Amino acid sequence: MTTWVLLILEPLLAAIDYLINGLCWLYAGIDRALGYRLLKLKFKRVVGYWPNIDTPTSFNEKVQWRKLNDHAPVYTVIADKYRLRDYITHRFGAKMAARVMPHWRLVTDRPRAAELQAAGTGVIIKPNHRSGSLRIVPVGADADWRRLALTARRWMRQRYGLKRHEWAYHGIKACILVEDLVLGADGQPAMDVKFQVMDGVCDRVEVIYNRQTSGRYVTATRDWIEMDADWRDYARGKLPEKPIFYEQMRDFAEKIGSDFDYIRVDFLSGATEWKLNELTLYESDGLTAYVDPNVELAYGRLWTLRKYDGVWGKSAPYDLNFEQTRSGKF
Repeated sequence: MTTWVLLILEPLLAAIDYLINGLCWLYAGIDRALGYRLLKLKFKRVVGYWPNIDTPTSFNEKVQWRKLNDHAPVYTVIADKYRLRDYITHRFGAKMAARVMPHWRLVTDRPRAAELQAAGTGVIIKPNHRSGSLRIVPVGADADWRRLALTARRWMRQRYGLKRHEWAYHGIKACILVEDLVLGADGQPAMDVKFQVMDGVCDRVEVIYNRQTSGRYVTATRDWIEMDADWRDYARGKLPEKPIFYEQMRDFAEKIGSDFDYIRVDFLSGATEWKLNELTLYESDGLTAYVDPNVELAYGRLWTLRKYDGVWGKSAPYDLNFEQTRSGKF
């Protein structure tokens, strides 16, 4: 459909979005009443075996356990790409937060074409409350700002993680972030470098590059040596040259990870800079299908499962003033 048609239909699309949210809440409630039977059925279909969530041993089972049993308030903070900056500031100081977090050109909870256009090109537009949704506007691009604003408003209406019981996302107040685009040496969007950290020690690194075109995935050791650990749903590539900032990213990931039994720390690795992208609590929704199931079992043994007892402990982040303005330039 053309942009104008979509804009005319926006009230109808909004009604559909809210209806879908309600149906997802209903689905999740029914699943809870059934003892998470629907979740277990999906797990069996995707991963290939029936999960034991009560006494988990595999990596995917432990992700499911965390979703259903560990609801530390800090999880909602770190899952929120907007409030994550406050967590990093509180944990490591304002100077470090300014260094490692992306530069925001705009934060808004009322995305309109004019303000997106005013933020300029060479940016990533994304919501704070969900994963995997973004639009890249290259430098000098002739973007359809009305359509981008329409998409951003739809993102804000759509709740994330309801059917999958991803608890941490449920309480996030949605907004739209427009941040500087981090570029690689080839001028393309930066490589994704994701550190899997167990109790402050990086176990492995997941690397995704050419995401906007062919999309290649490869796993490496802590020392950047390629591993044989293929996912069924990703095309494996060759391990690229180690990023020039690799040790800095890894060291910071391990500092963050020291507060958690397990966390995935995701960076954007560019030619001249690196930025913290997000913290991931629920790797692929706990539905990562490996070509070799023994790989997943080995990862699970490395994860000593426990509820969160990190720097904020029971005090949570509610003593901090997180509700800053969500409409304005930065």
